[in-house]
Amino acid sequence: MIGILLNNSIFWCNLPMGETSSSEQTLKRLQLPVDRFTFDFLRKISKDDKNIFVSPIGIIVLYTILLEGAHGKTADQIMEVFHLKDQFKNINDVRITMEELIKRLDKRDQDLTIKMANKALINKDIKLKQQFQEIIQKNYSALIEQEDLTKKAIIKKLNKWVSQETNKLIPQMFTQPFGGNTILVLLNVLYFKGLWMEVFKPCKKKQYFHNLDGTKKKVRMMENWGIRFDFSYLEEEKLKIVRLPYKKGASMYIFMPLEVNGIQAFIDNLDAQKMQKYMQTGRSYELSPMRMPLLRLEDTHNLSEILPAMGLSLPFSNLADLTGITDGSLHISSSVQKTVIIVDEKGTEAAAATCIPTNLSGFHSRPEFILDRPFIFFIRDEEILINLFVGVVKNLPN
Repeated sequence: MIGILLNNSIFWCNLPMGETSSSEQTLKRLQLPVDRFTFDFLRKISKDDKNIFVSPIGIIVLYTILLEGAHGKTADQIMEVFHLKDQFKNINDVRITMEELIKRLDKRDQDLTIKMANKALINKDIKLKQQFQEIIQKNYSALIEQEDLTKKAIIKKLNKWVSQETNKLIPQMFTQPFGGNTILVLLNVLYFKGLWMEVFKPCKKKQYFHNLDGTKKKVRMMENWGIRFDFSYLEEEKLKIVRLPYKKGASMYIFMPLEVNGIQAFIDNLDAQKMQKYMQTGRSYELSPMRMPLLRLEDTHNLSEILPAMGLSLPFSNLADLTGITDGSLHISSSVQKTVIIVDEKGTEAAAATCIPTNLSGFHSRPEFILDRPFIFFIRDEEILINLFVGVVKNLPN
């Protein structure tokens, strides 16, 4: 979930053949900006030994909503940092694509659930500009409510909503009451739950994982024997790639450099063209075994530090032009994303929540894939070819 707080302000929460349809063509234009921003973002945050789990598409949707109220150089910066200028002529172009994205990210099946929900809480006596309000209702499917945002009960109400939308993965997004200048709270939740096409079995004994910090830890792992997966071994790049399909049209792509300390170099050299190539080079192999650790990752990123360092400075300054939202001078004072993922033998469950407060102003016949060293993974909606989440695992505890 991801959010933004503007004081006289907004608080925003947002907690990856044949003929294609017009909607698929529309969404295809979003793939390149999403990948480019993802790799820019990873390079900014992946400089230490910490594990990473983020939802770049959640951040992009959040700031696209902000773009609806931005003008001038502020709007230009948002378009540029999120690489929207690469594929879209203007905000109208972007808006049509985001509307289609939210519509397609609505899959509610017992085998695969993906959902994106938007909600707007307006402080009492505050009136949004009519055009902004109509757009977030129509194009972003936002539910709009008017509340006294200074009351402590609002925090409890929002936490309850976030918890419900994330199936209790993120039970507490907010801990402090909003300031008296808060005028709007926007929330966007992205939730994923998928069951593996091929269910894993637990390994009888713990296996060693070679951490980036040089330690070796015994961890719980799960495995499959003799199951066919799309698999690649790129000898020159010393890289193994595997695609683990979920039921009903989603996959986890895993990239494991063979050198334990090779993960940062791999991230530093990633680009959108390479990623598309990597995801298309796999051939079906019977892996014996396919073995990977069970995971539970929780992550938090301070977007108010990361995004300005990437060039998005104006929305966080007194020079921000967000007059399309409401009258007055607004700017973002802080922004945070929280994420959680659980990976086990049955499948994967993940959620993202982000907040932004704003103030005034070559193989053997049976190759193996043992995930026993640092790796990067993407959870991808295969129908729209968009990466929803990305994680980097560098160190695991006992």
